[in-house]
Amino acid sequence: MDLKQYCSIYGFEPDENTLKGLQEIERKVLLSKKLMHIVSGVPLFQLFGTPGTKAKTVYDIAVYDWAQFA
Repeated sequence: MDLKQYCSIYGFEPDENTLKGLQEIERKVLLSKKLMHIVSGVPLFQLFGTPGTKAKTVYDIAVYDWAQFA
């Protein structure tokens, strides 16, 4: 048996447990994307939402590690 025939998945029909597992994986991926978007706003809130002077806010923006944020 050659490798191409050995690794072939044509004709594979997933059972109910496999489909449930794939749905769970998809659900977790979607939740992680939502969490990523929520968490990405935290630095902006820290810079602009916390009370402080304008000079401090400008300084914080200048020294913030934007490479880590990206």
